[in-house]
Order: sequence, then structure tokens, then C-alpha cells
Amino acid sequence: MPMRDELIQRAIQHLAITFARLLNRQGDIGSVEARSLRSEMEALYPAFLGTSASLLRRLGTDDILGVLRSAGYVDGERAYLLGALFEAEAELVLAENQTASAPEQEDAFAEATSLRLRSLDLILEAGIEELGESDIPERVDRLRSAVATQPRPVTSWERLHSYLAANGSHAQAEDALFAWSAALAESGLASSDKAWSYVADVGSSFYRSLAELDDEALEAGGLPRAEVAEGMSAFEERLADLTSA
Repeated sequence: MPMRDELIQRAIQHLAITFARLLNRQGDIGSVEARSLRSEMEALYPAFLGTSASLLRRLGTDDILGVLRSAGYVDGERAYLLGALFEAEAELVLAENQTASAPEQEDAFAEATSLRLRSLDLILEAGIEELGESDIPERVDRLRSAVATQPRPVTSWERLHSYLAANGSHAQAEDALFAWSAALAESGLASSDKAWSYVADVGSSFYRSLAELDDEALEAGGLPRAEVAEGMSAFEERLADLTSA
């Protein structure tokens, strides 16, 4: 669905320019330019999200989505804007600390990673809500690459699976499903926890939906029909192993 809020659309277009400037920077960013960019971004938080930047930075993804949720669903436009803001701010944090001491750079990387992880979740939510922004797949790929080696919460893998499955990326959705179950195991949840039955139900539904697709759609999604039954069997075996450990 297209953007309904013209002001938000303009803010996103301006933010895209800011992000491009940060990505294409040559060397260290000047303090004056950094302050200017930060001031521009800081103003967007209360103007379009109704709360301060400092508060949103302290909140986890689920709490942020609670702020953005109205009438029982997530406001995809604002989820997208906040995701774009967080990604741009992550790049600004790294730019500001490019010539800092090693400990300061480590702190900056940790802060940027936290921002990118939440940005990915928010952009995924926008994609799940079928917002329609053309660069969502590009953003998802870029953010996934940036946090590829970082631990992710269970809910993040669930969002990724839902997004990829809805967009016909069957093989990648299957990978996210397995990663979701692995994250559950790493969280130490008891085998009786309802989270296990939930992921099992989602997995069953996913493979049933694949079985109903034609061969062309399966091939386009990177998961030929011969691999669907194999994947379902492997997933069920994986869950059995994880919940019996």
C-alpha cells in the first residue's frame, strides 16, 4: 500500500539524501557537519513519531512497536521512518568516531549495531504490513549483512521469516525458520514452553503453503518441489532434537 502521509514521505526522502551523504563520505566527518546532521535527525523523532529520540533509543523493538501500534496493528509508515532514522543514525555514529580511540570506536560500533538491529526489525515490520516502499528489500539485505555476525532475539528471526515468506523468498524464509528454532534453543526455553509449539505450527503452515504452489513459483523462490518435503522433514527432526536435548 502506498504512503498516505505526505509529510512522512518528504521526511523519508530527505533522510535518504542524508544517508547517502554519510555512505559516500570521504574520510572523517567534520564536527560542524556532524552536528548539523544530528540536529536534522533529532528533529524528526518528535515531529513524526510523537516522542523524543532519547526515549526511542532506550526502548527495545517490541516496546517501540507498542508505541507505533494503533487500532491493533503497527503503523507501517512510522515503522519505516523510524527504521530509516535508526539506520542513518548508526552510520552517523560510526562517522563521528572514525578517528576516535580504539575503546571509543568499540563503543560506537556497539551503539551502531544496536541501532541497526532495531532498524532491521522495524523495516521488516513495514514490509510485513505491505507498505509498498520500493527500497524495503534493499534495506533488509543491507541491514542483514551489517548484523550478520551479531546475536539476534527470537522475535527478530520470526519477523524475518514472516517477511520473506510473504514476499516469496521461500529458501531464505526456510533458512530464517531454522534460525528461529536455533534462537529458541539458545534462549534456554523449556521444551514445554508454548514458543516451541508456535514455531512448529508456523513451520507446518509454511510448508503446507509451499506444497500448494506450482513448480514455477517454487523455483522462483529458490526452493524446488523436491526440496520442500525434505525441508519439512528436516525441520521436524530439528525441532525434535532441540526439544529433547
